[in-house]
Amino acid sequence: MPSRESSQFVPDFLIAGATRCGTTSLHEALAAHSGVCVPRKKEVKYFYDDAQYKRGGAYYATHFSHREDGQICGEVCPLYFEKGFVLTQDGPSSWVPEDDCAARIHRDYPDVSLLFSLRDPIQRAHSIFWKNKWQGRETADDFAQAVDEELIGKRKPEETPFCFVWRNRYHIHLERWLELFPKEQLHVLLFEEWVKNPQIAVDAFQSVMDLPADPQWGAHCFVKSNEGRKLSHPALRSISAIGDKIPLVRSFTRRFLTQPGYPPIDPHVYARLQEEFREDVTFLETFLGRGIDVWLKGV
Repeated sequence: MPSRESSQFVPDFLIAGATRCGTTSLHEALAAHSGVCVPRKKEVKYFYDDAQYKRGGAYYATHFSHREDGQICGEVCPLYFEKGFVLTQDGPSSWVPEDDCAARIHRDYPDVSLLFSLRDPIQRAHSIFWKNKWQGRETADDFAQAVDEELIGKRKPEETPFCFVWRNRYHIHLERWLELFPKEQLHVLLFEEWVKNPQIAVDAFQSVMDLPADPQWGAHCFVKSNEGRKLSHPALRSISAIGDKIPLVRSFTRRFLTQPGYPPIDPHVYARLQEEFREDVTFLETFLGRGIDVWLKGV
């Protein structure tokens, strides 16, 4: 790998996770702030994508070439959150724990402020499953089957990214970040809280990022998340993968071709996952220094 050349560009912040936790809304809100420069497209994937990362810091800086004087800068990419996964020539979500996104960020920008939006791990696992199911990437008949296959050992993160329980073991992923960064640099927002009250995100951003003044910016800039919406007709689902890559198509499908809702979680599966994720919730409560009463509430 080429040397990591230094440049004048250093990001002020990274919102590094997690997927299905409202990060599109966070990106769009930050893009509306006159004192913030974010890439013109969400999810640059620089630290996740081997091909991009090998191009070095000068290339990364080109994503912020429109930065104006006085602006702080950073990006939103939820793919950075989970331990061990990067995109290599072998395919997406390859298992490379010794050189994952957290390691790369620490190597290049050890002082950057890091923010994470996290949600109820059961609901997030369910959401990730159905997104992959509707996009044709998941082979299990339903969420219960996928969970069972993982818990009996048929699915392992070293072998497949479709480990919906493991991907939501927040204590594993946060401990990875804590191995590399001091706790003071890590900041967690709870999806359920800031979606209900966007002022929580506003206050967090102003505290963590030291945002420049912008009297036109505030909680009203946080649009409602598209989380929980699905393509309304099976024949239209095949364009979802295209929409992920083409902003105009993505915007169209999200706005016009979706309807609310996922199939409900089986109560027995929910109860099983409540026990599986108890340690993760306790870990995060300790990290935050407060209880989390909006998670694992049952079906």
